[in-house]
Amino acid sequence: MFLERVFVLFPIRIAFPLVLFLVFLVVSLFEGYFEKKHAYRQIEQDHKKRVCNLAGRLQELSEYFINKKDVSFIERRIADISADQFFDEIFISDPEGKILVSSKKKFRGEEFRSVIKKVIGKSLNDLSFIDHLRKKPKMRCFISPDRNKIIAISPVLFPKEKKIRPSNIGFLFMIYDLKGMKEEHRKDIISQLLSESGVMLILLGIIYLFFSKLIGERIERLFNSVQEISRGNLDVNVRLYGNDEFAVIARVIDNLVKRLKRFIRYDYLTGIFNRFALENQIKEMLKNSPEDAKNILIFMDIDNFKEINDTFGHNVGDLVLRIFAKRLKNTVKEGIVGRLGGDEFLIFIQDRGRLDINSLLDKWMRVLSSSYKLKNNIIDISVTAGVSIHEGKRGDFYKLLKESDIALYYGKKQGKNMFIIFNDQIKIKEEKRIKLTNLMKHALEKKEFYLVYQPIYDINTEKIVSVEALLRWKNAEGEHIPPSDFIPILEETGLIKEVGRWVIEEVCKQLKRWNSLGIKDITISVNIDIQQILEENFVKTVESIISKECKTFSSLKFEITESEAMKFPETVIQTLKNLNSIGIEISIDDFGTGYSSLSYLKTMPVAYIKIDRSFIKDLPEDKDDRILTKAIVELSKNFGYKVIAEGVETEEQLIYLKEIKCDMVQGFYFCRPLPADELEGLLKNQL
Repeated sequence: MFLERVFVLFPIRIAFPLVLFLVFLVVSLFEGYFEKKHAYRQIEQDHKKRVCNLAGRLQELSEYFINKKDVSFIERRIADISADQFFDEIFISDPEGKILVSSKKKFRGEEFRSVIKKVIGKSLNDLSFIDHLRKKPKMRCFISPDRNKIIAISPVLFPKEKKIRPSNIGFLFMIYDLKGMKEEHRKDIISQLLSESGVMLILLGIIYLFFSKLIGERIERLFNSVQEISRGNLDVNVRLYGNDEFAVIARVIDNLVKRLKRFIRYDYLTGIFNRFALENQIKEMLKNSPEDAKNILIFMDIDNFKEINDTFGHNVGDLVLRIFAKRLKNTVKEGIVGRLGGDEFLIFIQDRGRLDINSLLDKWMRVLSSSYKLKNNIIDISVTAGVSIHEGKRGDFYKLLKESDIALYYGKKQGKNMFIIFNDQIKIKEEKRIKLTNLMKHALEKKEFYLVYQPIYDINTEKIVSVEALLRWKNAEGEHIPPSDFIPILEETGLIKEVGRWVIEEVCKQLKRWNSLGIKDITISVNIDIQQILEENFVKTVESIISKECKTFSSLKFEITESEAMKFPETVIQTLKNLNSIGIEISIDDFGTGYSSLSYLKTMPVAYIKIDRSFIKDLPEDKDDRILTKAIVELSKNFGYKVIAEGVETEEQLIYLKEIKCDMVQGFYFCRPLPADELEGLLKNQL
């Protein structure tokens, strides 16, 4: 835990010497403590042995000369021993306890117990052992409990008055100042410890130099390299030679950097530049762009790529992207090619007047928009491209990207499989679109939307049998916005779901009003968007609105375009069946303009087919339109559907539609879309 905290606070090149120093410090302290303790123990043992030997020899001499009644020799001997400054006191007491001979004359004649207390003090409080020595005469030599004194006590036999044995017992006392002796040796002990620590410090320095040279430099090389990599410099090469762990780590880092460089700069799926590399490369080229150069950014997108994924699976979609990227790279000889993400690709070219961009793009589009052979499939692909062109250093990557993206959007809107070059006209359109988008966000709550109704006539009786509800918008500035401008924005922003619900509510309210006026045989058709159909509770929502507002389910019809119905056929069919089960009839709008499958069409709960106005406008002159219109009518009747022709504007068109037995017609020939109150007059007139 401690080491972990150290490595958190300090890098290893600092932490290792720090830990090494701490270990040295701890070891030195422990070694010094035990070394000092051992040295003091040795001093104690050596001097205890010396004091004991001196006491033994002096005891023998004392007994001999006391028997001779010659104490002067004993005094001289005690004086010689006392020359050692650490002997506090040496004395011999007689059997009565009076000091006979002492190293200090002042103590002669005093009672020995009091002298002992004076000399020894607190080092020895209990003197009861002296009485035991009288019973069992035996020399004792010991160190005081506080380890400050060495005390030697030996019985001395004094002769009795008439007999040599037994005699009275006196005592020889030697008191040695062990504390002083230790103080005397302390400097030597500390000096020895410092010498040993110095040696250890030198060894530590050698270890550190070894670490710094063989390990520290390698660690620092690794550290500096990783720091550079973390700052985004991927051109670092660690390159440590050898087979040690650091060299292995260095090789791993080098390999990871190579892989990282590829991952950062190249798209993992296609192998061409990714957005990160594209952006950096283009920015660098723009920065160094000559004044006379044209900077051209092409934003390219595969048309209907989602359908490829949905139909064949994402594995096939990935294969298509790889083949497309390879073909794109081989096609673009000059410039940078990369994948922005998904099915979006970027191409950047710097041209100094040599290229005809229109001809070049025409050529690329022909090469790229073609059949792609896969394992078991041949897929036809088309592409749409948006182009932005700026001259000299005025080019900015994000501006180029934004403009090319807008141009791509308008290319998709105009039918796909084309390229569009961004210009002032597109800029104005886009600004208008953005403005409309911002205004539209609050249009519903400000009640700027309203409905008009266009009658649908029975072709034989020429009476109104139904009406189609059409959405209109008058914005806050009083401007009437064409549906072709605002409907796509509703779909793009997702507001179509909220507005679509409002339309259904308004139509139900209108049906209720007409019923109250006696107009009861008229149905109203409402256009619904695929986003509404895909809502989880769409059918329940519709059922709730009808139950609340008008309670006449059969008076409401829903129209869905052929192309919308084919986006998610299984989901659409199920939802339409659920709507049909509650009494709502379904019409397929703009029939013939999409690519619907007859196998799906026959399973749909459809009651009406509406022929798109594009087939009607050139009738009866256009032979192809006559054939197609007649075929649609016959096919629909064979399926049991009724047919409505949209966009009827001339009597000749009406006559031909009657000939081929079309059921109903709708168009300006009969009536333009009208507000509800104006339409009421027409409806009342035919009651």
